[in-house]
Amino acid sequence: MTSLKNAFNYTLSLAILAIATSPASAQTLPEAVTLALQTNPGLESQRANLRALGQRRVQAVAQRRMQIGGEATYGQQESWTRSISSTGVISSRLATETTPTTYGLSASQPVWLAGRVKAAMSLAEAQIAQADARLAASELAVMRDVVIAYAALRRDLRTVEIRRQNLATLNRQLEAVRVRFDVGDVTKTDVAQVEARQAASTTALAAAEAAVDASRSAIERLIGQAPTELTPEIKEVAGPASLDQALVLARANNPDLAAIRLGETIALAGAKVIEAENRPKITIQASQAWAVDSGFDGNRSGNTAVTARLSVPIFTGGLASSRITEVLGNANAARFSAVDGERQISERTTNAWHQARVARVAVNASAEQVKAAQIAFEGAELEQSVGLRTTLDVLIQQQELLEAQLAQARAMHDLQAATIALSAITGVLKPSDLEATSASVKKTGLPWLTPPEVPLAAVETVLSIVPLPSQVSVKAAERAGGRPKPNAKR
Repeated sequence: MTSLKNAFNYTLSLAILAIATSPASAQTLPEAVTLALQTNPGLESQRANLRALGQRRVQAVAQRRMQIGGEATYGQQESWTRSISSTGVISSRLATETTPTTYGLSASQPVWLAGRVKAAMSLAEAQIAQADARLAASELAVMRDVVIAYAALRRDLRTVEIRRQNLATLNRQLEAVRVRFDVGDVTKTDVAQVEARQAASTTALAAAEAAVDASRSAIERLIGQAPTELTPEIKEVAGPASLDQALVLARANNPDLAAIRLGETIALAGAKVIEAENRPKITIQASQAWAVDSGFDGNRSGNTAVTARLSVPIFTGGLASSRITEVLGNANAARFSAVDGERQISERTTNAWHQARVARVAVNASAEQVKAAQIAFEGAELEQSVGLRTTLDVLIQQQELLEAQLAQARAMHDLQAATIALSAITGVLKPSDLEATSASVKKTGLPWLTPPEVPLAAVETVLSIVPLPSQVSVKAAERAGGRPKPNAKR
């Protein structure tokens, strides 16, 4: 008894350990969507990129902050002199050894940067917004793909169930027709007809089972593990009520389109960064240096300097103007890409809307088709039993029932796939609609102003009230076919 008890405890411990160390399995569709949103490597890569882009806010503000540097040097020097007489005898020799040491401390504080910080901050915000939109688009795509993959698996499982039922019916019919053949009620042709259908059904069942395995692999690729259980039904997400509403929502909410549109904003912000780099700036510099020479007692020296520096770019050989023109060309290209992207989104939305509408009609029609085919098949079997129908008639009705049931399974899949695709492309799909939870991204906030920075930031804000000439604004307005802003000077 003691040995049996020890063996039972050991087995129980192993079972508990296995449960504790094994990865959680996705049991339901919400769990699968949650797992995909939180662990998908593609999404994790984009979240890491979004967090990294948040540092560009810090880098933009850092241009306005004080920069402090230090320097120290230490060396050892030996110097000597000698003189030689005409007879070749050294008359004198003098040697000295010193270890000079220097220390230095310098600080630089920008006073006026002519809009450099504002331009860099605008560029950073646009880049972060674009990365955020791309992440949202990827999350929508992952949710859509998981739902479609689950719908495909449900369709394939239903197909296997239908084909197994069909094969079982054919097996029953084959036994019955063989008995009737033995008593001379039917011919060999009737037996061969059922045998042919039974062999074809066996092959179709094997193919359906292979399709189930393929669908499971597709889900495993998306969520990282094979599904173990499916929910009874996939909750249909409420989509737009009309095609016009779907188009309006897609143009306003589609994150892919939003990311494309931000390309022009990023290009214009980059042009203003280049423009600001070629404007004057005022900087205050301070330095303190010390030097110690050990060769002579008490030999010390020092230097203190405070300098106000005005830097004014005068001529750059056309480099600055060329860079601005290049970036404005990219902005122009991005604007046309946004127009093309809007047309593509409109086309995809229209197609998705019509696919959902057709799929909904197909679901209702297939239900009626299955109901009618079931009645026809049962009637054919009954009529066969009284000699009013042949074996071939029954097989034809059975095949029609099979096709109707398979069509209904496909229609359900198509409806679920079309509605989720429409919700995704219009941007209305949210994790909560699928009872799922996504991973959050902790974004870098705006840096706080340091005490020495407060008065200088105020000075920069006051100086920025006076508008500076902006070739970027003028050229951008010309390329867009509009007029320059009133405060834009040539």
